[in-house]
Amino acid sequence: MDEGDAPVTIDADENGVVGAVTAQMSERTSFIVLDQITSATAMLFPAQRIAAEAHHRGIHILVDGAHAPAQLADPVGGLQPDWWVGNFHKFPCAPRGTALLVIPPEGGQDGQDLWPLIDSWGFADPFPERFDEQGTQDLCGPIAAPESLRDIERLWGWDVVRRYMSDLADYAERRVSEAASEVGGEDCSSPVRIPSPAMRLVKLPHGNRTPQELDALCPVFRDRILNELHAEVAVTQFDGELYLRLTAHAYVTADAIDRFAEQSIPTIVGWLRG
Repeated sequence: MDEGDAPVTIDADENGVVGAVTAQMSERTSFIVLDQITSATAMLFPAQRIAAEAHHRGIHILVDGAHAPAQLADPVGGLQPDWWVGNFHKFPCAPRGTALLVIPPEGGQDGQDLWPLIDSWGFADPFPERFDEQGTQDLCGPIAAPESLRDIERLWGWDVVRRYMSDLADYAERRVSEAASEVGGEDCSSPVRIPSPAMRLVKLPHGNRTPQELDALCPVFRDRILNELHAEVAVTQFDGELYLRLTAHAYVTADAIDRFAEQSIPTIVGWLRG
């Protein structure tokens, strides 16, 4: 089985993403895995358009919606993939390891060809029951997930939270990129044209490090920022550039963003120069 990647650039618009992905489709393509929201670049892909094109060509498509639940109001509606998966330990605030598998009926799949990675005594059951009998699996996450969704709806309302997250993400991108540009002496604004609602990138000056060096640097800097600056941000690299990925949620405040921009960014840029 041959595998290939679609070379989507970080500054692509929706048409650019669709063009890059469809250019890789051929009569030999049987299966596509597509990010709905990308992790390294925080881009919101036009998944509905790509899924429609895949179905038109008879290609199966799995949409990886890891960051989509609760960040998007209806991440599956109208999408029509064969399969969709999304994590609930991120924006929905459920316990870690909680995820959802959706098989929309309009996608043409019924789930009977899906099996757990490890067989247990329920292996002979039909889908989805055979996923429910996995020996000693911890069911606390799936039980708690609906409660976390209901609690946030009861406290604030998800529509209100989503508007707040999007507005705060806009502010965070602007505030932190201005601080990084001033300290770093170069333009640190994000090149992303189709950002996700609650996630943003800020470019960091990295002293001409190679992509391999940046890959090794990312987890080290993420942990150092957490342990020494007490801030939780993702550090990513894409196409030879280093980025902070900022995420907004109901518990994040503009004051926290200001403190990070004023106090942490000069330290982070100093680490990179050192």
